[in-house]
Amino acid sequence: MTKKEQFLALVYLGALAEDLRSDTTHAQLIAQMASQIPEEKIPHCPANAAKVFLAYCSGQTDRPFKWML
Repeated sequence: MTKKEQFLALVYLGALAEDLRSDTTHAQLIAQMASQIPEEKIPHCPANAAKVFLAYCSGQTDRPFKWML
């Protein structure tokens, strides 16, 4: 699996879990936003990058890094 595929899988699973927890339907939009991030911009650890991206999407943090959008 490439770094981008790992990142996208973790983002989608996290967004889907959040949708189920909070009864929303944002997972598809979040996955689409994540897919627009080029692979060379994703940091070394896709799991941490997905965690930060999901926190940003849920409004828990400001955009801490330029690579996100």
